[in-house]
Amino acid sequence: MSARLILVAEDNEDDQLILGEAIAEACVDCPVHMVEDGQKALDYLNGAGELGDRRRFPEPDLLLLDLKMPVKNGFETLEELRAQDRWRFLPVLILSASSQPQDIERAHRLGANGYLIKPATLAEL
Repeated sequence: MSARLILVAEDNEDDQLILGEAIAEACVDCPVHMVEDGQKALDYLNGAGELGDRRRFPEPDLLLLDLKMPVKNGFETLEELRAQDRWRFLPVLILSASSQPQDIERAHRLGANGYLIKPATLAEL
């Protein structure tokens, strides 16, 4: 069985670094691809443009999705993703700084499998 690929949609470079370290510690053999906005996440998933080479950009087994991003936010991304039969069952975890109940409820309503509030430190993550 091949390693599980994780796609991370996160615009903050510091958060990208922390997530990459946390994933490497928790799952040594899990490759990670980072994109900086929701549109790029959808492009990656749909193999659009330069992301169409599945040898370089294989389909992910999990999407970690931030909510507050430029171009296309996490809610918009999740809604578009779940509208496609192909990605209806891809596990999606929201990883956001927002602890607002309405954000958590909306994410679940749109099809998120889980919602995690970003911790302040790598150890907490």
